[in-house]
Amino acid sequence: MSLSDQVALVTGAARGIGRAIAETLAADGVEVVVADIDADEAELTAKAITAGGGRAFAAAHDVRDEQSSADVVARILERRGRLDILVNNAGVGPRPGPFHTLTADEYDRVMSINARGLFLTTKAATPPMIEQRSGRIIHISSVVAKRASPNILPYAASKWAVIGMTQTMARELAQYDVTVNAVCPGVIRTQLHEGVVEKMSTLYDKTEDDTWQMFYDRIALGRLQEPADIADMVAFLASAKARNITGSAFNVNGGMEFN
Repeated sequence: MSLSDQVALVTGAARGIGRAIAETLAADGVEVVVADIDADEAELTAKAITAGGGRAFAAAHDVRDEQSSADVVARILERRGRLDILVNNAGVGPRPGPFHTLTADEYDRVMSINARGLFLTTKAATPPMIEQRSGRIIHISSVVAKRASPNILPYAASKWAVIGMTQTMARELAQYDVTVNAVCPGVIRTQLHEGVVEKMSTLYDKTEDDTWQMFYDRIALGRLQEPADIADMVAFLASAKARNITGSAFNVNGGMEFN
């Protein structure tokens, strides 16, 4: 699925799923903009991709900041003159607890990154795609956007919002041959999920091993997903093979959720 000479902006790309997406796209010939709020880590990831024969450069980007979105897209256009792929991966995990005990600040913290941040980056990235009359926009949602889970209301709300935005954007951008899709990962042993498990263990008065086993028990295939599994789906959706797919949200969760 060669994507040679295309340009992709991947948010939250310094580590975890985002890094895997950046590496996979680069291996397929894409020049990847490794965007992350952690500029130093983004630079390390970009250098690793370049050392491996790919093309990448780092960009500091805070998805909560509208000006940051405008600046990173302007930098891409100045450097390459086009933007073909946007992957909205940047996100933050929940601090688990019954919703009636959560503060408004906690709700806003999650929504500002996972939902508002996605909106702001996509808003900035869309005009050049409309002008080109081509583009691929891929949002990273979650299994919890399709299967309710207790004690993570802000996170679930933000990921449900991602699917809603996916469908609305797909309708609006279809006339420009810009597709918009979402990927819904299941359980992946990243730094983000390890932090969630630690907090859930305290909440449920379980050991961390027992909490991990609780997740394993919900997965039909009986194994966690890897960042590369998500990256492979993103690469497919970015390719010409997916040219007639838009407005969809694809599960990559080992059978944790089938709808």
